[in-house]
Amino acid sequence: MQTLSSQPQLRMSIARRAVCSLLIGTSGAINGFAYGYSSEYSLNDMGIFAAIAFVGGFFAGAIVAGYVGQAGDDGWPTSLLAFVVATVLAGLISGTILFPVIGSVVGLFIAVGPVYRPELAVPWLLCWVATHLLMRKFYPINRSLKA
Repeated sequence: MQTLSSQPQLRMSIARRAVCSLLIGTSGAINGFAYGYSSEYSLNDMGIFAAIAFVGGFFAGAIVAGYVGQAGDDGWPTSLLAFVVATVLAGLISGTILFPVIGSVVGLFIAVGPVYRPELAVPWLLCWVATHLLMRKFYPINRSLKA
């Protein structure tokens, strides 16, 4: 029977997934705080938005971890698409936590905030670039090599 410690490749993928989850969760928290700030909520409400957005971003980050930080020609576009998917998933998860019955619908409106509110696009873009560059530096994946 093989254990986790006898499989270094599996151990790396778990570490990569965990780091990506933390980075995208942190991006969610930053964007949740920015959403609360731009909507003029109280500091307590902004903290709740940030915490719930972290949870949503953490789980969404685990799903898209393999697509963030790739090198090569398709690295940036793939990362952008993965971050958009992670944003929508995080919105669905966070909205469901906030409002258990209708949360998925509310979460979608929150997730597309950077589209209709330009002040939310700047932190979203900065978080995407930082996450992609950090994952590319510390946990590189190069799928563009031709055999």
